[in-house]
Amino acid sequence: MSNMIVHSSTRNTRRKAPRRRTAYLKELILPSDEHRFVGRIYDLSIVAYSFDTYEEMAQYPDCLYALNVNNVLSALTRRMDSLNHVADTLWLEDRFVVGPNLPVTRFEWLNICADIFLMRYVSLFDCALLLVNEVFEASIRPQICSIKNLKKTGVPEAVVAVLKEMDNAISELRNERNERFH
Repeated sequence: MSNMIVHSSTRNTRRKAPRRRTAYLKELILPSDEHRFVGRIYDLSIVAYSFDTYEEMAQYPDCLYALNVNNVLSALTRRMDSLNHVADTLWLEDRFVVGPNLPVTRFEWLNICADIFLMRYVSLFDCALLLVNEVFEASIRPQICSIKNLKKTGVPEAVVAVLKEMDNAISELRNERNERFH
């Protein structure tokens, strides 16, 4: 009888179904390895198993390229997946992670989780920069890999624009992270 409309001669009344319990703060983070690009790079990098040594494989630039792109892409997907671990402890469900035997309060636990989430989330951008650096073979040292330096090496403007959008989207979170850690 949920959401059943009862008609009467003078008015219509609606009976509402019982309210479902809402899981507040529940977010879904897409699995990082379901994108075609990720699958294709994983497939291509399997060629590394055909060689006994890195030096032997390095003689084949295409194989080396696939392996190098796979390495930075794997770092990005691990970082993305690590957000799910933090989210599992942050987003409340029917139970709460902090029990009476742990030496932290719920407030402290949430602060710890928020700190970890901020660090990992903001670092996704750094991983994206490194991936672009590797895909476009820009040869920028990881320590100085930035949008500005990628642009100087000729990375397409469309890719630079996406990186700028990402950077703008996380700028507030980066500021919060910096306030917490610096």
